[in-house]
Amino acid sequence: MKRLKVEGNPSLVRDTRSGAIININKKEIDRARRSKAERKKKEQTFENLQAEVNNLKNDVSDIKRLLEKLVENK
Repeated sequence: MKRLKVEGNPSLVRDTRSGAIININKKEIDRARRSKAERKKKEQTFENLQAEVNNLKNDVSDIKRLLEKLVENK
């Protein structure tokens, strides 16, 4: 695979076959991977919290319905 340097950025090269721009700076690649993993972790935490809140809402609704039935039966 032949690569050409991208003018103005020594961390980037162009793959002459596909035309893709490739980052060859290992530190930048590692930083981007860590950043992506952290972002995914935060997204998953947020989704888990949303599901937990929805479950709590359902539980409160169930409790409310049961209390209403108890009051009606007295």
